[in-house]
Amino acid sequence: MIRFLADEDFDGRIVRGLFRRESDFGLVRVQDIGLRGASDEKLLEWATDNDRIVLTHDKPTICSNWSMRGRISSSIISHSMSRLI
Repeated sequence: MIRFLADEDFDGRIVRGLFRRESDFGLVRVQDIGLRGASDEKLLEWATDNDRIVLTHDKPTICSNWSMRGRISSSIISHSMSRLI
């Protein structure tokens, strides 16, 4: 099963829609795991350690912060807030 971590600013409407379609969707929010307000690096470390794909609307910041440190994450999916799903 593919498992996801939604960052703090990821649109809650998308999260709710995913859970409506599939109640056991493998997704947790940073708020659910006690990482509210944590740095991007902490979120990516947790996601990598727990084999989670990060869902974010903050691609430029989260990706550059991680890659500048030479780190590799399992994966990051970014969605633009200006586009409808």
